[in-house]
Amino acid sequence: MKEEVALRDLILSNYAKKNNVNASALTQSEICDIIPGAEITPPSQRKQQIADIEKQIPDNGPRNYNFMG
Repeated sequence: MKEEVALRDLILSNYAKKNNVNASALTQSEICDIIPGAEITPPSQRKQQIADIEKQIPDNGPRNYNFMG
């Protein structure tokens, strides 16, 4: 059991160093993806991708939906 914990910590530390993120900031879901070796997007890059997508959505001002007639 000690070896598994040490290996997990080593993998997370290596990932954090490689992607310039804090290992303690990783979510449980991200950790589950990292441990088997799946490549995931670091949180900072994910936030940037979301911001880029949101910029592509046109803002037509406030929306006023009047369903009552």
